[in-house]
Amino acid sequence: MRKINTQDFRVATRTTSREINRRIALNLVREHQPISRADLARRMSVTRGTVSLLVGELIDKGLIYEGATGEASRGRKPTFLHLKTQDRFVIAIDVRLSRTYLMLSDFGGQQVALETFSTQSSPSRLIEELAERVRRLIDIHGVKQQCEGIGLVVPGIVDQQTGRILKSVQSQCRHARTFEQHRT
Repeated sequence: MRKINTQDFRVATRTTSREINRRIALNLVREHQPISRADLARRMSVTRGTVSLLVGELIDKGLIYEGATGEASRGRKPTFLHLKTQDRFVIAIDVRLSRTYLMLSDFGGQQVALETFSTQSSPSRLIEELAERVRRLIDIHGVKQQCEGIGLVVPGIVDQQTGRILKSVQSQCRHARTFEQHRT
């Protein structure tokens, strides 16, 4: 069971289950595209009417679109659903001990650009360099309006409540180097 932060939470409302179902539908479309509404309803174990409402909302938000019409042995021909990946981008940052990787990809996970550079030992300098490189990457590729978000991966233990890094590989290596210097 997922732990809930009792200091910072939102109470469920009538729309909570609908939002959860929208996210489930979106993820199923992403994983199984192209997929018909009927197949989506079967995978979610809900009625086709429920799926039609969810799909309508996802189309209105510009998250998915209807593609080609398929063949059916009987009944209505299915219209396939796809995740809208064009004109939507994300940035992924992977900070490692010696190298940092910065990637721009479309919403389908296709790499558009990749940069690597030496990881700064000072957290404040690293943040400054990351901010500069992210801005430049967005400007070069002209995706400022279409950038949906940034994901950051750091090695170590992060406090989920504060978002602060409690223990990192980098700090352990720095302490090990300091220890080695004092030992000799």
